[in-house]
Amino acid sequence: MRVRETRLPAGHFRRARAVLPFVLAAVVVATLRTLASPLAAQAPAPEAHFGFRMGTDRRLAPSESIDKYFELVAAHTDRVKIVDIGSTTEGHRTMAAIVSSPDNIRNLDKIRAANQRLADPRTLTPDEAGRLAATHKVVLAIGGSVHASEVGATQAANELLYSLASSTDPPVLNVLQNVIIILIPSLNPDGHRLVVD
Repeated sequence: MRVRETRLPAGHFRRARAVLPFVLAAVVVATLRTLASPLAAQAPAPEAHFGFRMGTDRRLAPSESIDKYFELVAAHTDRVKIVDIGSTTEGHRTMAAIVSSPDNIRNLDKIRAANQRLADPRTLTPDEAGRLAATHKVVLAIGGSVHASEVGATQAANELLYSLASSTDPPVLNVLQNVIIILIPSLNPDGHRLVVD
C-alpha cells in the first residue's frame, strides 16, 4: 500500500511560530492582571477560595481543593469545560480545564475533528490540509508539576485559570478566540498529595 504524502503550506509553521510569543504574552498578562468582571462577583478568586494567596510560604492547596476550585470556576463561566483525563496509579482523578472563547468551547467537537484530520495526512489532499490549517485553532497544553516536589505550577494553575476565565482585557479575549488552552493543574496528582499531606 502506498502512502500519499501531504504537505502543509510553507507558511503554516512560520505563522504558528509568529503567534506563539503573543499567546505566551497574553497568558502572562492574564496571570498577572485579573480584571473586574461578572465572573469575579460569582466565582471567588483563588485567595478567597483557598484562604491564602497562591505562593504563600508553607501553604499549599491540596489536590481535592484544586479540583473543586476548577469545577467552581467552570460552573460560573462559559469559557471553561472540565474533563477527566484518567485515573492515577493510586486511583485519584486527573483532570484538565479546557479554556477558550465561548464559541470555541461550544464547537470543541468540530475543532477536535479538524485536528484529527490534520493529524493523519493520508486522509487529506494538500489543498484540504492547507484550508484546515489556515482556519484551525492553536491548541496549547499546559501541564503542571510532573515531579512530586514541583508544587509551584500546580498552585499557579489556579491563578491562571481564574485570570483566563474572568479577564475582560481585549488581548486576552483575542487569545481565547484563537487558542484552545488545555490546563492540567497536575500531571502527578499522587505525588502532589504525597508532598502536601
